[in-house]
Amino acid sequence: MAFRSKLFALCLATCAAGTMVPATALAEPTAAERETARGLMSQGRTQRDAKDYRAALQSFQAADAIMHVPTTGYEVAKTLELMGQLVEARDTVLRVLRIPEQPSDPQPFKDARAKAQALSDDLEVRIPSVKIALKGVPEGTTPTVTIDGTAIAVAALAGPFKLNPGHHVIEAKTKTAAGKAEIDVAEKETKDVAIELVATGATTAPEPTPEPPPPEKPPEPPPSSSGSRTLTYAGFGVAAVGAILGGITGFVSISKKNDAQAQCTDNRCPPKTHDTIDSANTMATISTVSFIVAGVGAGVGIVSLLLRSDNPPPAPTTGVHATPWIGLGSAGVRGTF
Repeated sequence: MAFRSKLFALCLATCAAGTMVPATALAEPTAAERETARGLMSQGRTQRDAKDYRAALQSFQAADAIMHVPTTGYEVAKTLELMGQLVEARDTVLRVLRIPEQPSDPQPFKDARAKAQALSDDLEVRIPSVKIALKGVPEGTTPTVTIDGTAIAVAALAGPFKLNPGHHVIEAKTKTAAGKAEIDVAEKETKDVAIELVATGATTAPEPTPEPPPPEKPPEPPPSSSGSRTLTYAGFGVAAVGAILGGITGFVSISKKNDAQAQCTDNRCPPKTHDTIDSANTMATISTVSFIVAGVGAGVGIVSLLLRSDNPPPAPTTGVHATPWIGLGSAGVRGTF
């Protein structure tokens, strides 16, 4: 039993020792990373001497992200101070001062800690502050307070609120009231700011009024029969013209064929009759096509007449007018319908 107790105590001691190992020992930068950090530090100093503070800050922050040592952290803080960001500069030097000292620390680390302590003491008295007092806050509500668009905890208003020197916009809002103040503060200054919240007229959002249903679409009127009437007239008109043209061309074809056959012997016709026979055949073809067209037109007229649902319209004042004509080797009909 005593052996088990000693073994358990040894395990606890080993675990405790493991938790006390510095983080830097667990993530020691490589030689290449250290050389890169040296280059970034040199670059940052050159940029800062040229008063390009933003670029210098980026270089120093990159070096500090690699090394996490007092020298890199101090350069970040010093550049922030030159940029007027005193709050961020002091937060950085305090982080530098929290880095554990090691017996093996080189002299630059010790010098950086001393400069960080001096900068921290200087910034502590230079950082300005404001005392914010809210008035007109509706009972039972907790306002939302922002400084330059960044929300801050209402509990932070219990004492002077630290901020960088310069121009600032302070706003406080609830669901029904709002207030705003714009101030300028200088280093070492503490300024009182009173913000009066005024009712904005905003209340709980009213229930949306439902939109009335769209009116019912009236029934569509039955299709007009004018189209069917036109189709009926056209069909019968085409039938009439086709029948007339077919009859005329058929008559001409028969007549020409009879004239040619009168000159033929034993179905042998002299050459002078060949043109007459060709013309007769052409007229026969035209006659056949005309009768086919007449049949189609009659069919269309009959179908459209059967499909009409209304009473038949009065007969049109203008009927079908056709005038047949015959020429040399051809025939036709002129007319309207």
